[in-house]
Formats: sequence, C-alpha cells, structure tokens
Amino acid sequence: MRMYTDHRVMGQVVLPGVSHVSLMAATASLGFPAPGGIMSQEWHISVKETLFERPYIVHSGAELIQAIANGVDPSTVPAMAGMLPIAMVPVGVPVTYCRATTVSKERGLIKPEMDWAK
Repeated sequence: MRMYTDHRVMGQVVLPGVSHVSLMAATASLGFPAPGGIMSQEWHISVKETLFERPYIVHSGAELIQAIANGVDPSTVPAMAGMLPIAMVPVGVPVTYCRATTVSKERGLIKPEMDWAK
C-alpha cells in the first residue's frame, strides 16, 4: 500500500487507473492468439473507450475482517474510508471498477492517432 500513498481520490488511497488498463492488456496478451501473417511476431494490445466507474479504494479491510470473524454478512456492514463508502459485497460477487468497450491483440506496431475521437 505504501507505493500508492500519493495517488488519492477525496483523500483516500486508490489503485491508479493505469493499473486497471495494464491488467486488461496483460490478460489480452496471454489470452488472445497472436495474429497470423508475415509480421506475426509484431503485435500490440489495443484497449479502447476505457471507463473508470468507481475508484478502487485501498484500505486495511479491518471492517470486512471483523464482520467475517463475527459471522456477519459483510454486505450489511457500513464501511467508510474517510468520506467515501467502501463496497462491501459478499465474497464472490463481482464489482466493476473499470471496463473497456474493446480489448484486442492487433498485428503490427502501434500507430498513434492524433484524432482521439476515432
């Protein structure tokens, strides 16, 4: 947690957005087959239209640990990190923090586009 202490939202330590994008790219890199063709060794990952729905707050988890130890459903325990509520959902229930419309493995080197609206 110490490495993220300078990255904050409303005073709370959060996981930097680039970490979410890096995880998407790493997953695509391993999960998608390499594009075929002459330049099959040259490829890149494209992540488009990224939306950060909510910050991933980095906290100690003390409220969650205490609720589980007491046999209480964690989703019923109000947990706050400063002024921000912390999502306390049952284990195994997914929570979306970041998503993209398209993540793909594409042939060739990255071609920067000056028009970001494309």
